[in-house]
Amino acid sequence: MKKIFTLILGTMLITSSFAQQPQRCSSMEVDARLRAADPQYAARREQVEEHARAFTASAAGGERLLVTIPVVFHVVYRNATQNISDAALQSQIDILNEDFRKLNADFSSVPSAFQGVGADMEIQFCLASVDPTGAATTGITRTLTTVDGFDFNDDVKFASSGGHAAWNS
Repeated sequence: MKKIFTLILGTMLITSSFAQQPQRCSSMEVDARLRAADPQYAARREQVEEHARAFTASAAGGERLLVTIPVVFHVVYRNATQNISDAALQSQIDILNEDFRKLNADFSSVPSAFQGVGADMEIQFCLASVDPTGAATTGITRTLTTVDGFDFNDDVKFASSGGHAAWNS
């Protein structure tokens, strides 16, 4: 399950690095690149999916618990305009929480084919309060870079290529 959330966070990180330009979700392109680059990637993804299926089956009919996932935003920026505010990042957490808890105001606009499967996922997100070393954090890192932009090749996840090191999930 951690791998799914790492992929989600990675996608959020990539999207936030292009905050000034509308971008479509690149999850499938990143998935295809990872499958081509790492022969074990597909097997690990299947393990995550199997874990999710087992969790869902074991929770069916039983008491479900609200799962809280801490999130870190690594803001990598070249100029002040790209250095998005804490409030903008918190608004993304708020939107995720509304969507995953089925509290979003636009749920009624979900296509009818999907209305019957919409559910409160009992997942919520919060900004991380502890970094990988155990120190307190706001859940937001900021890195000034000289790089003009990042592609979907994961360079933004490495300080050596002008980005910021991803945290171990």
